Amino acid sequence: MQGNVHQSIEAFTRAAGALAGGLPGGPVAVIVAEDGCELPGTLAHHAARGFAVLIVLAPGELGLEGLPEAAGRAALHVVRHPVRRPGAVEAAINALIAVLSGRWLYVGYNAEYLFYPFCEQRSVGEMLTFHEGERRSAMLACTVDLYAEDLEA
Repeated sequence: MQGNVHQSIEAFTRAAGALAGGLPGGPVAVIVAEDGCELPGTLAHHAARGFAVLIVLAPGELGLEGLPEAAGRAALHVVRHPVRRPGAVEAAINALIAVLSGRWLYVGYNAEYLFYPFCEQRSVGEMLTFHEGERRSAMLACTVDLYAEDLEA
């Protein structure tokens, strides 16, 4: 895979801290990849919504084929992390919050898609600017999970 692959959350936070704001500005999408189900589609969807930075938390054994193409022009960072271990996702998100202070973070899982009013015509950045201008403390958003209740069916 071409792009930025970090072997741990600590390696990513060190690299992100060393960049001193070198990541593209704007909101950041963090995708927790428990498996490869619909991962390229998830990245493509969020890149199309205008996320300039996509961070994928993925276990070491997960293949990364097709991810750079799916991310398009978004900066893609894959962080190897044991996402299935209890408490591991929360620890990673807390580490990301610390290093990306002041940035709006969306956290979702592979096969989850962020939708918000007018998302077909407006970027996530435009939605956030609108909410800031309106001084709203909350915003409407939906996540659509494509996993079936019974994966065996």
